[in-house]
Parts: sequence; structure tokens; C-alpha cells
Amino acid sequence: MTTRKAVHTRRYGARYGVSVKQRVEDVEVKQRKKHVCPKCGFQKVKRISVGIFACTKCKHTYAGGAYYPQTMTGSIIAKMVNQRSFLANAAQLASLEESRHEKSYLKKEKKSDEERIDDMVASPSNEEESA
Repeated sequence: MTTRKAVHTRRYGARYGVSVKQRVEDVEVKQRKKHVCPKCGFQKVKRISVGIFACTKCKHTYAGGAYYPQTMTGSIIAKMVNQRSFLANAAQLASLEESRHEKSYLKKEKKSDEERIDDMVASPSNEEESA
């Protein structure tokens, strides 16, 4: 069995349990390390406060995740935008949604209450005749 060196979680002492302290330690180690700056490319970005990161070299300040400069969702979106497949897919989805909306709008017929009641009453009798 391997033991972990709880450097960041010593302040909790005997409270909260081992697994919780291990998760806290993993997050704190990742958030306190130096990250790569998106502007200059050097590994000089530090976390200033919740969601705010700054490069100590070029003084570039930007918003990110609460603990990490880039969240998992943000990195996925960035890859999609860089591949330029996101814009094409977004245009396709928008056109599909428009056509679907137009079709559903054209299908809707305005009927009076009496016509709808007649349709509802007529449909069960049609099923009995066909069976």
C-alpha cells in the first residue's frame, strides 16, 4: 500500500477523512503550479483569485475556470474552433432548426373548437369500424 504525502492538507489534521483530503490535495497541487500563458507561451501563469489568472512575464490577465486556467469544456470548444468544424456544424444545425421550425409552422392548422371535438369523436369510431 502506497502512502501519500499530504503536504497541502496537513492543516485539516484528523478531520474530514482521507479520500476527501486526497481530492483536495490533487486540486490544490494543480491550481498552484505554473501554467502556460496563452499570449506569450511561457510557463509563468499564476492564479490570482477564483477564476482570475495572470502571467508574471507579460502581465496578461484573463479569466479561466475556478481552479484551472482552462476548463475541460473550454478546451473542447477551443479545439473545435481551431479545427473550423465548429462553425460549419453550427451553420448546419442552424439551417436544420430553421427548416424544422418552418415545417412545424406549416403543419399547424388552425381549427375551431368544434372541429377539434368532431375529430376526436370521429377517430375512435373509425378505429372500431376498421377493426
